[in-house]
Amino acid sequence: MDFHGAKLALISGGHVLTLLRDDKPDIPFRDMWDFPGGGREGDETPKACVLRELWEEFGLRLSQGNLIYGAHRDGVLEGQGWEMMPIETYLSHPRAIPHLQDGLRGFLGYLGQGK
Repeated sequence: MDFHGAKLALISGGHVLTLLRDDKPDIPFRDMWDFPGGGREGDETPKACVLRELWEEFGLRLSQGNLIYGAHRDGVLEGQGWEMMPIETYLSHPRAIPHLQDGLRGFLGYLGQGK
């Protein structure tokens, strides 16, 4: 599969793990709430990529068996801070990345919890 990076919506107890991106003028989506993830290294798979990034950014380890849904998006390791944000807050947050809000809505629809 040809891809450049991967993102993860880590959901627990009605919250989604988010990272406030750095407020630097030279990065995309600066100063916006993002999901864990980042660029591909070598020939790793999307799952391996996102799980490595989760470890590097948050010190959290998950197995590939914990990943229950996947979607491909075309798109473009930074951060100011992170928060386990209520899902509803992320979905309505004016500084959340719009295509990630859409992806989270798609996942919730997949679960039958459409928002």
